[in-house]
Amino acid sequence: VVMRCSGRAAAALVALSLAMGLAGCVSFSQPKLDVTLGAQAGFALQPQEYGGIAQTVAFDDSGNIWLATRNALYELRDGKQVDLEVLPKQLLYDRIVLAPRGRIYAVLHAVAGSSFTVELYTLGKQRSKERIAELRLPDSTDRFGDVYIGGDGALIVTATPLDDAEGLGGRFRYAFWSGAGEYLSEETIDGPRTVIFSATGEAVLLLGRENAIAYGKTGRELWREDGAFRNAALSGDGEVALLNPQAPNAPQPADAVRDVEIRHGANIKATIAMNGAVYALALAADGSTAVIASRGDLYLVSPHECRPGSCAKRVGPRLTLAGPGTDLVTAIGFVSPTAFAVGVIRRIADHGSVVYPEAAVFVAEASMSAVKPFKQIALPQRASWGPMIDANERTRSFAARFVDRTVVVDY
Repeated sequence: VVMRCSGRAAAALVALSLAMGLAGCVSFSQPKLDVTLGAQAGFALQPQEYGGIAQTVAFDDSGNIWLATRNALYELRDGKQVDLEVLPKQLLYDRIVLAPRGRIYAVLHAVAGSSFTVELYTLGKQRSKERIAELRLPDSTDRFGDVYIGGDGALIVTATPLDDAEGLGGRFRYAFWSGAGEYLSEETIDGPRTVIFSATGEAVLLLGRENAIAYGKTGRELWREDGAFRNAALSGDGEVALLNPQAPNAPQPADAVRDVEIRHGANIKATIAMNGAVYALALAADGSTAVIASRGDLYLVSPHECRPGSCAKRVGPRLTLAGPGTDLVTAIGFVSPTAFAVGVIRRIADHGSVVYPEAAVFVAEASMSAVKPFKQIALPQRASWGPMIDANERTRSFAARFVDRTVVVDY
């Protein structure tokens, strides 16, 4: 199910219902939409009709919305759904990867083993698309293990396992490409790696078991930090980073991931100890504001004000859901340089079983002077970890993705 509401018109109108839209958000059981209510429109897609769970919701700078599942791509323009790419059902292992800001996408065609060939396409106006290139390395290799696209496609990364065909370990060949499909550079390093792009997509971070390596939009290495890291966030230029290290030999699992390292340039490094495990973190594109979630609590940091070995954090309000249980932050995404969306899920443990009955989305200002709660959502059981947040600072729009629905909000 996909729905759209206007937060500017009424922040509390994010009605998330499978049965019907609430308070002006209209949902339909068929994938076509021809009803608009003022500035608010809702549209619904059954999972079997649009290829399963939404993997990415992208917002381009003109305000258009693109939604990609594993094997289908749609444009959501002016409250209407347009099919752009639906892969044949018999091609079970082919898939689509969409750039977070929607300018380009890749189609991965499965070949022998776990390899893919990769074709790049650009997204144009009025349902148009154009093939850009098929990726091919200088030695004529055209098979890859995976592809990652950042921002509007300014930088693309491919990963190819060299020692283990399934990509479970050993050496990996990481190659860097421009949005036009031009080969930039490559490096062979131990893997697999967690690939994290900056919000603009002009820098990327590869997290491994022994180090984290940052690269710029030309594929050149910017810096590297020794250590094992579980999660991270990166500024647009790659110069500011939040790193969540995995501490060895911690007495409790939560103690192993409770620190956040702040890196600002080559000289400023500081570590912040949180009160519990770090669940999510995010960084504004300009690197000015960082948000860290420890369990259900939010903390703000100004990396530009950090000094070597010292970095202060501000405590924000706890975002709580009504009812018993423990509230945990699932994801954070900046919707403007000074505002961010937060996903929260409620966990209830009862006699050895754990359920996640509800979730919600909040929007908070970096000043923490304003927090806008959105309607709580009853989750199907067994619930998945969500919502996940896709956002674009330039358009003040974001999407909250659940296993059975996607909600798009104009903030």
